[in-house]
Amino acid sequence: MRQFILFLFFLFPIVNWAQPYSITWDGSTNASPWVEVTNVFTVAPERPCQGTHSLRTRLRGVTQNLGIGDLRSPLLFNATGGVVTFSFNYKWIVYNSSLSQTPVAGSPNHLDLKWQWANSTSGPWKTFTTIDGTNHNASVNCVINVSEFAPSAGNLYVRLLV
Repeated sequence: MRQFILFLFFLFPIVNWAQPYSITWDGSTNASPWVEVTNVFTVAPERPCQGTHSLRTRLRGVTQNLGIGDLRSPLLFNATGGVVTFSFNYKWIVYNSSLSQTPVAGSPNHLDLKWQWANSTSGPWKTFTTIDGTNHNASVNCVINVSEFAPSAGNLYVRLLV
Protein backbone atom coordinates (compact mmCIF):
# COMPACT_ATOMS: atom_id res chain seq x y z
CA MET A 1 0.00 0.00 0.00
CA ARG A 2 1.46 3.35 -1.00
CA GLN A 3 1.53 6.13 1.51
CA PHE A 4 2.22 9.73 0.60
CA ILE A 5 2.21 13.01 2.36
CA LEU A 6 0.44 15.55 0.26
CA PHE A 7 0.57 19.28 0.68
CA LEU A 8 -2.50 21.10 -0.54
CA PHE A 9 -2.74 24.80 -0.76
CA PHE A 10 -5.50 26.85 -2.02
CA LEU A 11 -6.30 30.54 -2.03
CA PHE A 12 -4.01 33.28 -1.03
CA PRO A 13 -5.04 36.84 -1.29
CA ILE A 14 -2.19 39.27 -0.93
CA VAL A 15 -3.04 42.83 -0.10
CA ASN A 16 -0.70 45.81 -0.28
CA TRP A 17 -3.02 48.71 0.36
CA ALA A 18 -4.53 49.39 -3.07
CA GLN A 19 -2.62 46.60 -4.81
CA PRO A 20 -4.50 43.33 -4.20
CA TYR A 21 -3.57 40.01 -5.75
CA SER A 22 -5.65 36.87 -5.38
CA ILE A 23 -5.67 33.48 -7.09
CA THR A 24 -7.61 30.24 -6.97
CA TRP A 25 -7.07 27.27 -9.22
CA ASP A 26 -10.79 26.58 -9.70
CA GLY A 27 -11.20 24.82 -13.03
CA SER A 28 -7.46 24.87 -13.74
CA THR A 29 -5.50 21.89 -15.01
CA ASN A 30 -2.03 23.07 -13.94
CA ALA A 31 -0.25 25.53 -11.62
CA SER A 32 0.08 28.22 -14.29
CA PRO A 33 0.77 31.16 -14.10
CA TRP A 34 2.95 30.05 -11.19
CA VAL A 35 6.24 28.32 -12.04
CA GLU A 36 7.12 24.83 -10.79
CA VAL A 37 10.83 25.28 -10.04
CA THR A 38 11.30 21.86 -8.43
CA ASN A 39 8.95 18.94 -7.84
CA VAL A 40 5.58 18.65 -9.55
CA PHE A 41 2.54 20.62 -8.45
CA THR A 42 -0.84 19.51 -9.76
CA VAL A 43 -4.35 20.90 -9.60
CA ALA A 44 -7.15 18.55 -8.59
CA PRO A 45 -10.75 18.63 -7.38
CA GLU A 46 -10.17 16.39 -4.33
CA ARG A 47 -10.61 17.95 -0.89
CA PRO A 48 -10.19 21.68 -1.61
CA CYS A 49 -10.47 24.12 1.28
CA GLN A 50 -12.75 26.30 -0.80
CA GLY A 51 -13.84 26.48 -4.39
CA THR A 52 -13.63 23.48 -6.69
CA HIS A 53 -9.90 22.76 -7.08
CA SER A 54 -6.69 22.84 -5.08
CA LEU A 55 -3.00 22.97 -5.82
CA ARG A 56 -1.03 20.07 -4.40
CA THR A 57 2.33 18.34 -4.43
CA ARG A 58 3.55 14.92 -3.34
CA LEU A 59 6.52 15.16 -1.00
CA ARG A 60 7.05 11.66 0.32
CA GLY A 61 6.62 8.21 -1.14
CA VAL A 62 6.61 4.76 0.42
CA THR A 63 10.25 4.82 1.45
CA GLN A 64 11.71 7.98 0.02
CA ASN A 65 11.63 11.71 0.48
CA LEU A 66 10.86 13.25 -2.91
CA GLY A 67 12.73 16.46 -2.15
CA ILE A 68 11.71 20.06 -1.77
CA GLY A 69 8.82 21.49 -3.72
CA ASP A 70 9.50 25.02 -4.98
CA LEU A 71 6.65 26.97 -6.55
CA ARG A 72 7.28 30.59 -7.63
CA SER A 73 4.72 33.27 -8.37
CA PRO A 74 4.61 35.43 -11.45
CA LEU A 75 5.22 39.13 -10.89
CA LEU A 76 2.52 40.00 -8.35
CA PHE A 77 2.80 43.79 -8.41
CA ASN A 78 5.22 46.64 -7.85
CA ALA A 79 5.60 46.86 -4.07
CA THR A 80 5.81 50.31 -2.52
CA GLY A 81 7.85 49.26 0.51
CA GLY A 82 4.78 49.15 2.76
CA VAL A 83 3.38 46.23 4.74
CA VAL A 84 1.86 43.35 2.78
CA THR A 85 -0.74 41.05 4.37
CA PHE A 86 -0.50 37.51 3.03
CA SER A 87 -2.92 34.67 3.75
CA PHE A 88 -3.38 31.13 2.54
CA ASN A 89 -5.27 27.96 3.45
CA TYR A 90 -3.54 24.61 3.60
CA LYS A 91 -3.90 20.95 4.60
CA TRP A 92 -1.10 18.53 5.40
CA ILE A 93 -2.52 15.04 4.90
CA VAL A 94 -1.42 11.46 4.38
CA TYR A 95 -3.30 9.26 1.99
CA ASN A 96 -3.05 5.71 0.68
CA SER A 97 -3.42 5.69 -3.12
CA SER A 98 -6.65 7.71 -3.26
CA LEU A 99 -7.86 11.00 -1.85
CA SER A 100 -11.39 9.62 -1.91
CA GLN A 101 -10.50 7.67 1.25
CA THR A 102 -10.80 9.24 4.67
CA PRO A 103 -7.74 11.46 5.06
CA VAL A 104 -5.24 11.19 7.90
CA ALA A 105 -3.47 14.25 9.29
CA GLY A 106 0.19 14.44 8.32
CA SER A 107 2.76 14.52 11.10
CA PRO A 108 3.98 18.03 11.95
CA ASN A 109 7.47 16.55 12.23
CA HIS A 110 7.50 16.07 8.44
CA LEU A 111 6.32 19.58 7.60
CA ASP A 112 8.76 22.37 6.79
CA LEU A 113 6.89 24.98 4.79
CA LYS A 114 8.33 28.39 4.01
CA TRP A 115 6.98 31.38 2.12
CA GLN A 116 9.64 33.77 0.86
CA TRP A 117 9.65 37.05 -1.06
CA ALA A 118 12.12 38.68 -3.46
CA ASN A 119 12.30 41.58 -5.88
CA SER A 120 13.62 39.27 -8.61
CA THR A 121 12.92 35.69 -9.70
CA SER A 122 16.58 34.89 -8.97
CA GLY A 123 16.44 36.24 -5.39
CA PRO A 124 17.82 36.82 -2.91
CA TRP A 125 14.84 35.27 -1.14
CA LYS A 126 13.76 36.32 2.36
CA THR A 127 11.51 34.11 4.49
CA PHE A 128 8.38 35.76 5.89
CA THR A 129 6.39 32.72 7.07
CA THR A 130 7.44 29.28 8.32
CA ILE A 131 5.16 26.42 9.30
CA ASP A 132 6.80 23.38 10.83
CA GLY A 133 6.59 21.03 13.80
CA THR A 134 6.78 23.98 16.23
CA ASN A 135 3.64 25.75 15.04
CA HIS A 136 1.54 23.25 13.03
CA ASN A 137 -1.24 21.27 14.70
CA ALA A 138 -2.02 18.04 12.87
CA SER A 139 -5.52 18.17 11.39
CA VAL A 140 -7.43 16.93 8.34
CA ASN A 141 -9.20 20.29 8.20
CA CYS A 142 -8.02 23.38 6.38
CA VAL A 143 -5.87 25.80 8.32
CA ILE A 144 -5.63 29.48 7.47
CA ASN A 145 -2.38 31.32 7.96
CA VAL A 146 -2.09 35.10 7.89
CA SER A 147 1.19 36.96 8.08
CA GLU A 148 2.59 40.37 7.28
CA PHE A 149 5.90 41.36 5.75
CA ALA A 150 7.47 44.53 4.38
CA PRO A 151 9.21 43.86 1.07
CA SER A 152 11.57 46.35 -0.46
CA ALA A 153 10.05 48.63 -3.06
CA GLY A 154 10.06 47.13 -6.55
CA ASN A 155 8.81 44.02 -8.33
CA LEU A 156 7.36 41.51 -5.89
CA TYR A 157 7.59 37.74 -6.26
CA VAL A 158 6.83 35.09 -3.63
CA ARG A 159 7.67 31.41 -3.55
CA LEU A 160 6.56 28.39 -1.60
CA LEU A 161 9.19 25.95 -0.36
CA VAL A 162 7.83 22.75 1.11
